[in-house]
Amino acid sequence: MNIILKNLYLYKIRSRNSHFGIFIKERNSFLISRKKFDDNYLFEEYLFDGTRIGTVKPLEEIEKSPFTLEDLTSKYLTINNVKYFGYEKEKEILEYLNKFQISLIHTEKR
Repeated sequence: MNIILKNLYLYKIRSRNSHFGIFIKERNSFLISRKKFDDNYLFEEYLFDGTRIGTVKPLEEIEKSPFTLEDLTSKYLTINNVKYFGYEKEKEILEYLNKFQISLIHTEKR
């Protein structure tokens, strides 16, 4: 099944670390919500296309995400005079992705 991927759309995916991801065409990757131990953070995994070391296979288009490319690009930020590398809308992006993960878990339990 070949899916034509659309930039900045949310997809149900098969990957090592998530079931949903936002496709970023410019980087041929998906931004996912990754949970490890007690941490929940944004992470990029590359599209498996047979020629790269990709780990994501898209299964189904869900919807256009409400985020821009700028929102989904990490950059140096400053909070309280401390610089760090991250996403300006990290909390909103994680909430968006996690609501689909939670919905899937509830659906699978039925």
